Amino acid sequence: MSTVLKDTPQALPAGPQRLATAGWIWLYQPDTASLQKLAAELDVDEDFLFDTLDPDENPRLQREDDHLLGILPVPVRRDDDDGWLLRPLGFVLQGETLVTISTVQWTFLHELFATAGKDTASAAAQRRNLLRIVQAITEIYEQALDDLVQRMVRLEELLDSTQSNDDMFRLLEVGKAALQMHAALAGNVAVVFKLSRHRQLAWEKDEKRRLNLLVADLQAVHERAEVLSRTMNSTMDAYGGMVQNNINHGLKVLTTLALVLYIPALLATLYGVNPPIPLQDEPWIFWVIVIGSFSLSGLMAAVFRYRLRWI
Repeated sequence: MSTVLKDTPQALPAGPQRLATAGWIWLYQPDTASLQKLAAELDVDEDFLFDTLDPDENPRLQREDDHLLGILPVPVRRDDDDGWLLRPLGFVLQGETLVTISTVQWTFLHELFATAGKDTASAAAQRRNLLRIVQAITEIYEQALDDLVQRMVRLEELLDSTQSNDDMFRLLEVGKAALQMHAALAGNVAVVFKLSRHRQLAWEKDEKRRLNLLVADLQAVHERAEVLSRTMNSTMDAYGGMVQNNINHGLKVLTTLALVLYIPALLATLYGVNPPIPLQDEPWIFWVIVIGSFSLSGLMAAVFRYRLRWI
């Protein structure tokens, strides 16, 4: 079953679309023909553009002649269980032209694109647009981690009372999302750091200061994702041990009950056979067997309850 992505503004139609404003070209939901056409226009390697279609593509930054090509994974909400996925956002920066390629119609990118139309096409404007994109991605990661923490707390409360397998699997999905974000953020930090040190971009002093702050923010979010990922691993281990302990306790109780009921069942079996047995004709033997067997069972139950703490 395909996953439907929620972060899709209704203003944008579905299918391959190419938008352009003030030196910024945005290609979203591209097909093969549109990517090949864009590669020919920009004179860049087609393989890089096609890499932006791979949902598992890792973050990276590379230089090709006078082009700067990069990929940044971005969280996006999922409809089926309100979870999170990572999808790559590719960008190509060449002088006064910025190109972004994505399979997702991100709301934040749509808003930034609409704002960029008020600027004039220039290298400085494209550097500012790239800064805004990185800042928006950082904020989305923060929101995604906040959401994962809230989901983790809710699921822990449910598991404390229900110990449902469904809730356990949902908690596992939260842990997987946190781990994926932790890995992606490590790459994003490296990409943004390289951007801040890239001589081709000729960052101004104020822009470089903002980039350094973004690197610090991304690093902080990365450390937070690492803490959340480790917490989730510890939580899953704890719940796994708790479930195993509950199973062992249940088996112990069943074994204890079987031993307690074994004596009455044994005596009832012996005195229910057809061959002659001692005292079978005495009228009082029935009450001796009943009282004696249940007394022994009660004694065993008391030992298991108060001495061994099994029940």
